[in-house]
Amino acid sequence: YAGTIGQMGVLVAVLVAMGAIASEVKRGTAVIALSKPVSYAAFVNSKFAAMGLTFIASLVAASLLCFAYTVWLIGEASVPTFIGVNLLVGLFLLFWLAVTLLCSSMFKSSLAAGGLAFGIIIAQALLTLIPVIGDYLPGKIMTWGNNLLIGSNTTYWGALVVTVALTALCLFLAQRILHKKEL
Repeated sequence: YAGTIGQMGVLVAVLVAMGAIASEVKRGTAVIALSKPVSYAAFVNSKFAAMGLTFIASLVAASLLCFAYTVWLIGEASVPTFIGVNLLVGLFLLFWLAVTLLCSSMFKSSLAAGGLAFGIIIAQALLTLIPVIGDYLPGKIMTWGNNLLIGSNTTYWGALVVTVALTALCLFLAQRILHKKEL
């Protein structure tokens, strides 16, 4: 479950968010919103909040169905462990939404934004394999979730902190880039 929702979730996050800002800039609708008393930060953060809430609601629905199905097929399951796994998966997906929004703010082309986001995904996955450095990258959050499922006590708090910080940084940079861009 965690592996599938992580992989498919990232793919969906990139596909959904790659045109969130780029398409509006290209069509000129971003100018209409930003000509009103709407800040660039509010513009970017509202897109992140709307997509993030949609992803979290979808994750909750999927996790409830998965948990019910697991209990029905296998038997008893740990509710706290399953909640922990889903919290980590949710954070991981929100991080990739923020990265893709950052990419979307850089280009007028959704395809270019999506391509860069996929490039970052591949680079991050490769960097996660490097000892020590990889322990602090967002990819280790999924490893932590899998560790919870198998009963391992290995945690990656550093990766959690870095992921939260990088998510905030991506949103900040997206609004700064959009602010400096000629719309």
